[in-house]
Amino acid sequence: MADINFGIAADMLPMAYMQPGGIAGFDYDVAQALAEELGDRAVVKDVDFVGLIRALEIRKVDVVIAYLDASADRKRSVDFTRPY
Repeated sequence: MADINFGIAADMLPMAYMQPGGIAGFDYDVAQALAEELGDRAVVKDVDFVGLIRALEIRKVDVVIAYLDASADRKRSVDFTRPY
């Protein structure tokens, strides 16, 4: 079982937010489900929204789950999935 490091901006209620005990919300649940499907463990990290792509570039996180528009500029830096 490997760790998958997910970057989430936990200030976008109800998608991701902080509560006592850690991060919660839809994006958190998606990260957990993806890792489980792959047989791995989700490590969810709260990353400031403006730093999400940089966190991927420097390999602080493996995956970003957040509301990011797939702009042409961002597409030059990272790959996107289909929106959910």
